[in-house]
Amino acid sequence: MYTCYHEFIWKAEKQHLELEISKAEGQLRNCRFRTGLLMREMIVCGGLLVVPLVMIFVDALFPVYSSGSIVGNMMAAGRETFDLVLQGFYICLFPFLVFFFVKAIIIWLINKYNRSEKKPLEEYDPYRKEFPKSEVSYAIEEEKLVRILSIYYTYRKKMEQIKDDLTEDEASMTPEELRTELDKLVYYEEVVPAEPFQREVRVRTMMITAIVSVIVIICIIYW
Repeated sequence: MYTCYHEFIWKAEKQHLELEISKAEGQLRNCRFRTGLLMREMIVCGGLLVVPLVMIFVDALFPVYSSGSIVGNMMAAGRETFDLVLQGFYICLFPFLVFFFVKAIIIWLINKYNRSEKKPLEEYDPYRKEFPKSEVSYAIEEEKLVRILSIYYTYRKKMEQIKDDLTEDEASMTPEELRTELDKLVYYEEVVPAEPFQREVRVRTMMITAIVSVIVIICIIYW
């Protein structure tokens, strides 16, 4: 028989479960959004690197010619000055653009190829003293969240089935037995958002950026 005591116990556990599901779903959306931002960052940084180089190359194909008149000389001088200013501005920004582009590529590679072996999910421990470590990549964070959500969705179906059985008198269970049954539901530690751009990746990115920047700047100067 389904009484108000059963309803109170069931609703309290259902609210707890829905809260955990809501948190995991929100973090999963945020994780996928960050992954999308990473791809957009690669596209934007790549465009800022390539488009000016194409413009410089096209500009070199059409050298400045002066007609010999005062107006022609002024226009030629103005264009040369404008080109030099733009090229100087681009050269100053180039190391930063390369840095962010290389950073985006490395993080993308980490997320695509650095998938660690699946580890057991950690059960929630209210007495745990140390804070869980952040995940090493967005891919691993997403994989853990998907696993947790699949388990929680199973819990949701199970709870709905228990309520239906009790309501329709297909099962007999005291409030204490219901509480014992719901206590078997295992909750897991929250997944700490990934920090893929950690110290070792940052140092590697800066080294690659420095090398690429020097090579390209030398090519632009001597070109």
